[in-house]
Amino acid sequence: MKQTDSWKRIFLAAAVPIAAALLFTGCSSSESETAAGTDTGSASLPASETGDDRKADDGREADDGNEGKDNREVNDGRDADNDQENTTATQVTGPYGTLSVELPDGWVSQPYESGSEHSNSGSYGMWLHPAEEENGYIDLCYMQTFGVCGTGLQQETITLAGDEASVGIYDNHTMWDFVSFRGVNEGITAQNVMAGEWPEAYRKKTMDILDTLRFDPDRAKGAVSYFRRDSEIPQIGLMAEAHDITATGAVIRFRVWDPELATGDLEYGEDYTLEQQEGDEWKEVPTVFEGEWAVNAIAYLIPKEPESTGSEWKVNWEWLYGRLEPGDYRIGKTVDDFRETGSYDSYRIYVYFHYAGD
Repeated sequence: MKQTDSWKRIFLAAAVPIAAALLFTGCSSSESETAAGTDTGSASLPASETGDDRKADDGREADDGNEGKDNREVNDGRDADNDQENTTATQVTGPYGTLSVELPDGWVSQPYESGSEHSNSGSYGMWLHPAEEENGYIDLCYMQTFGVCGTGLQQETITLAGDEASVGIYDNHTMWDFVSFRGVNEGITAQNVMAGEWPEAYRKKTMDILDTLRFDPDRAKGAVSYFRRDSEIPQIGLMAEAHDITATGAVIRFRVWDPELATGDLEYGEDYTLEQQEGDEWKEVPTVFEGEWAVNAIAYLIPKEPESTGSEWKVNWEWLYGRLEPGDYRIGKTVDDFRETGSYDSYRIYVYFHYAGD
C-alpha cells in the first residue's frame, strides 16, 4: 500500500459508528454548520518563548548540547540542530482547550473549527505544510476519540512535546502515518494526509514541529456535540446531533440512516430532559422556573427519505434551566415509531455535548 493511502484507514477507523460518520460528515466532513465556536490565530513569539525559557513551560531544556543528537534523529526523525531557527506560533482554540505549535520559516498553517467542513466528528485543529508543497498536509487536531486499523500497523512510544506519544507506521512506510499524544497532551493527534511524498527534509521537520506542541485545557471556548451509543436508535435507523450550542439553547438534528427499519411514522414532541454529567452519573439540571409548567402537545415528523436533510428542533432552555455553566450535558428525547392510534413503539435517544463557555 502507498503511503498516500494509509490516512484513509485512520480516518475510517475513527471511534464513531460508520453510519453516523457517513451521514453527519459525509466521509470527508462535509457538514458545514458550526456546532462550536473556535478562535484561531498566529503571532510571532518573543525569543524567551521559543528559546531558553521553554523549560519553564514543560520541563525540557531548550539547549540539549551535543549529547544524544544522533540518537534523537535515528529514533524519531527530529533534527537536533534547530534551536536557532526563526519560528512563528500558530494556535487554535476550541471546546477542550488551545493547542499551538511553532512553525519554522517557509511553513504555513490552516486552522479549522469544530463543526467546519474540515472537522471530523467535532474535531478542531490545523493543517500544516510547507508553503511550496501543494499536495499533502499534517492534520494536527484535538478529537475526543481516535481509533486506528491494526492491519499492517507498527507502533512505537516516544517522548514528544514533553510527554509520551504513540507513533504509528503502516506497511513499513518511510514516514509515520499518525502520532497520538498522551499525558498532558491527551486527545491530540497528528495525521499524515498524503505527506509521504514530500522531500525527506520536510518529512523529518514534521517531528521538530510536533515537539513544540503546547496544549492548554484552561483556555477553552465554544461547544461541541459528540456521539455515544444511545445517540442513535438502531431499531429504527435514527441518529441525533446538536448544533449551534450556546449557554441558553441548541438545535437538535434528527436524521434517518436506514428508512426501511421503522414500521410507521417517526414522531417526537416538545418534551425533553436536560442532564449534566457529575462523575460517572447523569443528573437533571435544576430548574429555575417557579411553579408548574407544561409543553405544547404537538408531534413533529422526521422525514425518512434518503434525500431529506432530516428534522431540526430548536430548543431554548433559559426560561426553564437558566444559563448553563461549562460542563458535559445531554438532552433526552422520546421518539415514537407510530403506526396507528394505539399501535406504536417508543424509544429514548440522547444528544451529548460539551460546553466550555462563550
